[in-house]
Amino acid sequence: MAITLKIAWRNLWRHKGKSLIVGTILFFGALIMTFGNAVVAGMERGLEQNIISRFTGHIVLVSTNTGFDNILYTMMGENLSEMHSWSNTKAVIDKHPAIERYMPATRGVAFLLNEEGQSDGVIMFGVDFEEYRKMFGTNTVFREGRELKKGERGLLVNVNNRKAWWDFQNLWAVPEGAPLISSNLPPEFATNMRLAGARVKRDIVLLGLNPDSASADIRVPIRGVFEFSNLNELWGFVNIIDIQSFRECFNYVIGDEKTAVEEKAKSLLEASGDNLDALIGSGELVVANDTGAGYDANTVRRETSRADLVPVRADAGSYNVVFIKLKPGQDPDSIKESLNLALKAGGSDARAMTWRGAIGQIADMAGLIKAALAGFVFFIFVVAVIVIMNTLSMSAIERTSEIGMMRAVGAQKGFISRMFLSEIVILSGGFGGMGILVGTVLTAIVAGMGITTDNGIAQLLFGGDRFIPMLDAGDIIACIVQLTLVTFAAWLYPARIARRITPLEAIARD
Repeated sequence: MAITLKIAWRNLWRHKGKSLIVGTILFFGALIMTFGNAVVAGMERGLEQNIISRFTGHIVLVSTNTGFDNILYTMMGENLSEMHSWSNTKAVIDKHPAIERYMPATRGVAFLLNEEGQSDGVIMFGVDFEEYRKMFGTNTVFREGRELKKGERGLLVNVNNRKAWWDFQNLWAVPEGAPLISSNLPPEFATNMRLAGARVKRDIVLLGLNPDSASADIRVPIRGVFEFSNLNELWGFVNIIDIQSFRECFNYVIGDEKTAVEEKAKSLLEASGDNLDALIGSGELVVANDTGAGYDANTVRRETSRADLVPVRADAGSYNVVFIKLKPGQDPDSIKESLNLALKAGGSDARAMTWRGAIGQIADMAGLIKAALAGFVFFIFVVAVIVIMNTLSMSAIERTSEIGMMRAVGAQKGFISRMFLSEIVILSGGFGGMGILVGTVLTAIVAGMGITTDNGIAQLLFGGDRFIPMLDAGDIIACIVQLTLVTFAAWLYPARIARRITPLEAIARD
């Protein structure tokens, strides 16, 4: 083997030009593969970490009556169904040894209604905000106003949603009790406010869309304007409301509330007789705002104003989604399967999905981008193999006389193959190894630069608001394996050509 290496080293120096070409290709190929792997790994891990820690947890539960997994991005009308056996579901969750923390919540699409009868869709998560903080930490950054206090009614409006309301309804949301901050206003607000009929609103009317029963229109104060600390461009139309207001808006009624609601419905019917118009008087829905314009209930009363008259189910659930974080080291896919079995056995109407299923189209888009990047890395792999293979094949042909003479003095075909293998191994170890080293250093430099973006597609690519390519020991080993495969694949054909050269061909060549 030592003799083979010495001859290979001598040959590389004798053919400096071709050696440099092959070495350069190996260097840049290894560098691109290394950095490409770092981007793919950073994207995958960044997206996973951000989604799990800030939005969904590892596992998400929904009702078995919800026929889709995508709970963060759904089309209008695709609201989640209620969980009608929350006590059974809770009992299963509490007993599962792999679960570290969980948070029941509600998610739904409502209409934002205005004086002119216009409406916009509003995605809302109903939560106990104190529990929300414990579950997802400080993933909300407040630009105006404040967070919800314990037991407080109110709505937290995302900055992107507020801008959309301005664009479509000339409505500017300001937290109750907070000043109007001029620097946050749209540029056209000051000049066109009166002409455009713009309104400053500190509370809004929401009409819930419940797929299982009638809903109600409610007035709710705005407590704060916020943005998510990461991936806000992707989830910037998700707003947060207190869970009690959500339940009222979507007609979610639970055990203790059943009797009270039934009694209210009974008294309303007795007072009004057959005159249903008497049930929807305009006074209760008048909403004050900074412009002095009143809210005309007659423009929005619809059928939903009779929600109190709808019969209440005895076992109506109060939640429609549960976010679950697992203990360290647990596999979400395995836990999902075990949870589904336990939920079914425990009489629950909930089913489990992983965080990837819960983010739906986002996971699909991220998967496509990842596949595209992986495809690019593979393309570099193939190009490197082809170019190196052609270069070494030409070298083998040009060295026909040399190889033939070696065969004439007793060199076996295996020796010739090992000689070519030694040559490319030396080039691969030197130039390719340097490419991996430079790619690793480049990854660390780029990761430390703090490159950020607010573009939604770029955030998918980055796995968050910040571009953080990353490599661990496993990733570096993967790069070495890829380089080894390139080396071996590029050696096969030139070695085959060299093995077939005979002493007679060498004499004929001379």
